[in-house]
Amino acid sequence: METISLNLEKRTGVGKGEARRTRSGGAVPGIYYGKGLKAIAIRAETVDFDRRIAHLEGAHLIETLSEESDLNGKKVLVREIQSHPVSRQTLHFDLLEVPLDHAIEVKVAIHYEGTSEGVTLGGILQPLIRELAVLCLPTAIPDSINVDVTQMAINDSIHLSDVTLPGGVKAVDETNPPLVTVMPPVVDHRDEDGEGEEGAEGAEAAEGAEGDDKGAAPKADTKS
Repeated sequence: METISLNLEKRTGVGKGEARRTRSGGAVPGIYYGKGLKAIAIRAETVDFDRRIAHLEGAHLIETLSEESDLNGKKVLVREIQSHPVSRQTLHFDLLEVPLDHAIEVKVAIHYEGTSEGVTLGGILQPLIRELAVLCLPTAIPDSINVDVTQMAINDSIHLSDVTLPGGVKAVDETNPPLVTVMPPVVDHRDEDGEGEEGAEGAEAAEGAEGDDKGAAPKADTKS
């Protein structure tokens, strides 16, 4: 697992107004907390945070760097990142300090690798789970869980029990759910003439109308 570091500073104030000032100054406001710890208002430079943290999938153990002794060299997880729904600007983040000798529950991204045999025949690869909840030590959190799909035929599925997890990592779910399947190709139900049911009904309606016109009496000549 790659070690990721993040520079932190303490914030002197709290509240929406202070958070806006932090963002306008080129930083992201955040909160640092842990079991038995008093929450600390923190900030990280926006460019640094977005480059190192914001794009990460799943859970990652992060080492903090700070001139503050109570924030320096800590091992934390990013518990939440709030982003603007339109601009995707990072608005706020939460860091959770974790003990390194206790297993914790985290979510790890699943990556489906390769092109399946079923897809080459027109099938559709349908991932059902993209993140897997696991139990492991913070130092053993995998960057991702890779699943090879190349041998999957149409209607095949890969279940959780088919995947070998890294050492020291245990899945939380014990029901053996399917992770990914290959769906059959979409079938076009139009008939050989290229008309669907609506086209056939339209043709029948047109033929009926034509028959009615042929059987109708001619209009009277109203000219004098």
